Amino acid sequence: MRHDDLRSFLSRLSPTISVYCSVEGTSEADELANGAVVALGEPPAWWDSDLLVTAIDDAREADAASLAFFLTEAGDSYDVPLIDPVHSNVAVLAPLPMVVPLLEATQRAVDHVVVSLGPNAAAITVAHFPPDAAGERFDVQLASLDPAEIARATESVLDHDVELVLLALPVELEQAVADRLASASVGRRRVELLELDEDLSEEAVRAAATHAARGTVAFLRTFRFLASHGDTREGVRAVCDALSAGEAQQVLLTNSAATGLITWIGPEVTDIASDDRRGGVAVSAADAIARSAILQGAVLRIVPEHLGDLPQDGVSCSSAPGDFGG
Repeated sequence: MRHDDLRSFLSRLSPTISVYCSVEGTSEADELANGAVVALGEPPAWWDSDLLVTAIDDAREADAASLAFFLTEAGDSYDVPLIDPVHSNVAVLAPLPMVVPLLEATQRAVDHVVVSLGPNAAAITVAHFPPDAAGERFDVQLASLDPAEIARATESVLDHDVELVLLALPVELEQAVADRLASASVGRRRVELLELDEDLSEEAVRAAATHAARGTVAFLRTFRFLASHGDTREGVRAVCDALSAGEAQQVLLTNSAATGLITWIGPEVTDIASDDRRGGVAVSAADAIARSAILQGAVLRIVPEHLGDLPQDGVSCSSAPGDFGG
């Protein structure tokens, strides 16, 4: 996930209402909004349900299953449509946004395209599925069925942020096109083949999920290797100390990290401590660590707890540069 917009939102410290709610079904948006915040009881005077209603309508326009929505006392709002459904609606008022569920969900949302031949084989159809918006399709005319021409046509409409290119092409073309696209790929883009005799939508969903899981496993494997050589810091206290010193380049959080644990934060991105020796505001340790890591530009990855062999308190960091999930 690109954290640019979230980084800007997190930089302004203010009491925040965090809402995770389903946008599926036929209920009106205002009904969903009212139901989503029932856990708050009587919302504060600065709560604006109209903003949540608008965000729900926008999420439905993007064919999302659920929504993450945040509103601060200062009047700033931030919302992200999510492809994953929520287990239950959640609404929390706290000093910091509850961002770990958002980060976990967007980490699984892979920016990908599916490339197939048009019905008359004179064009390709490129279906683009960005992580936080509705999908879109492009038809690109072909001069021939030469693999180099198909690769050129595909590259002509690929956004720079696309991570995964999925090819649903005849067997006599697919590997040659894949080779040409792979040689021209930028950054971490990966090219994979889909089976034409399978349901393409299901195949694409599985391939995107596998791609996301592959990155998470690579990240965790590298952390385990570094930990075996004493090159990581584990537990809330050690990670807070590293973030306070600006030394954390990679941060690992489990999806239930530091449950019930508290840290203290201040206005600066390095104002974070596992005790109140500096004063500050008492907040959820997981959200404080996530906020500090994002604002410092560290690579942050949420790891499912079921993978096992996880660090103390479900949190660890390393000063090694790069992105272990790449």
